[in-house]
Amino acid sequence: MSDVKDILGMSRAPDRSEVQPKPKEQKAKRPEGMSREAFALLDGSHPIAPSSFVADLAKKQAGLKEKRTPAEKRGQVVWEMRPFKNEARQDGLELRHWAKCLKDNAGRVRLAEDGEYPFARLDCKPMVYRHDDEEWDNVIVKDADWTREETEYLLDLCDQFHLRFLIIADRYEAPAGKTRSMEDLKARYYTIARQLLIAREGGPEQVAHQTIVKYPFNADAERARKRAVEALLARSAGQEAADQATLEAARGIENTRRAAAIPRKQPPAADTVELATPVDLPEQPLPGASSLLGADLKPAQLKPGVFSRAAHMREVARQQLANVPGGARAQKQVDTLLAELGPKGEPVCATQATCAAYLALRADIVQMLELRKRLQHRQAAEASQGGSEGRGRRAHKGKVPARYDA
Repeated sequence: MSDVKDILGMSRAPDRSEVQPKPKEQKAKRPEGMSREAFALLDGSHPIAPSSFVADLAKKQAGLKEKRTPAEKRGQVVWEMRPFKNEARQDGLELRHWAKCLKDNAGRVRLAEDGEYPFARLDCKPMVYRHDDEEWDNVIVKDADWTREETEYLLDLCDQFHLRFLIIADRYEAPAGKTRSMEDLKARYYTIARQLLIAREGGPEQVAHQTIVKYPFNADAERARKRAVEALLARSAGQEAADQATLEAARGIENTRRAAAIPRKQPPAADTVELATPVDLPEQPLPGASSLLGADLKPAQLKPGVFSRAAHMREVARQQLANVPGGARAQKQVDTLLAELGPKGEPVCATQATCAAYLALRADIVQMLELRKRLQHRQAAEASQGGSEGRGRRAHKGKVPARYDA
């Protein structure tokens, strides 16, 4: 290339206009607190993830130093392997663990926190009811299947394993060699506990709020519950799908019945017939009911066991109002008085007795309204007649008889 430039008489220096500057690579900035060696190990495929750096650790250490107790500030914190005992244990077991200690200027080391084992306060034991000789003789009801030795053995296990009956049933080895289920062990213990609690408090009224008194343990119900749970867990996928379909169908039937029961409370149209549920009652009308209502209470039988008693009751009620003058106004007055006297609407269960009582009450109300209307007409007639007689007497008082004209 340089020979060609010499032949053409061109300078060998490169043309700056033709030289394109190389793009500068964007270098990642080293985070504050990270060493250069660790940052040099990173490349583009290892992005920097946020973490706790030296500066953050230093701030945390400063905060911890400010929270130190005066005893910690006066000495150096060291850790030693020391023995300890758990006060919650009764066997005197001694274990070892790392304990926080303070070392003073003289080199003496002591525990930073003296006192009992901090986790001993978390040992919460339930109360186990135990009996003495007098309570065994006078309070506890004897069971022929349980001896006193076996009962005390059960109470010892309850005290040892803190009423964890799964462990008690697993460790239970009765001296007599009897095999007991978990439900038998629970029933025996809670029976004794309930008897002791009632006797010590003076009666069941004083401890009626206690759980073992309010809800006594039932071994048979517990066994039935476990069998039901086992049967439920042993079902296959097909059985679960079939049960779900059955529940959905039952839910649909229930919704249909509820929807059908809502219009039954409202008066049906003239061209509709509503059938009531068949009942096993005598079909003869009540004594005196037919003469009182003016209609037969025995409805027409559509088919064996099915009567239109509710529709028949509404038809008789409409016939009662047919001969009453006033139309819709009279019917409104009857409904108003019926609501004031007590019943809210029609009978829910359309039996012969309820329908007869309902129609008899409506007949009494219609008769009362008719009598009230006649009384009002009579009072109005008497008032108008009395007013006309008074006006005649006043007019006659101002006239002179004809025989006195001469």
